[in-house]
Amino acid sequence: MLTKLINVGVTDDVSYLTAKRIKTFNVGALFGMVLGFIYILINLYHKRYLLVLTDSMHVIVPIIILYTNHKKQFKVGFLLSSALLTLSFTLSSILYHNSMEYFLFLLLTISLNYISDKKI
Repeated sequence: MLTKLINVGVTDDVSYLTAKRIKTFNVGALFGMVLGFIYILINLYHKRYLLVLTDSMHVIVPIIILYTNHKKQFKVGFLLSSALLTLSFTLSSILYHNSMEYFLFLLLTISLNYISDKKI
């Protein structure tokens, strides 16, 4: 089942590089979803309900990514996930001062690398 989720959106007609990029994006999405669930449980335990809301974005975004990859709309999924995660990281950083600026910088770096198609 995990292999099927990792290979969502990969078909025989996509290039090797695109297939690798899709698989990497799917693995990151699944890993983020698992961590999102863990943080939701931790923040529910500590009664930080606003953080639960921002962490739920980390569960919703991977579902959007997998759905758009399934529909072969790879750029749409990437752009939606980048926008929603930026919103989530910014809100979390403003409300809780929890160093989400570093994640925003990482997201910007990954986004630029993904869009430019250049190797670093």
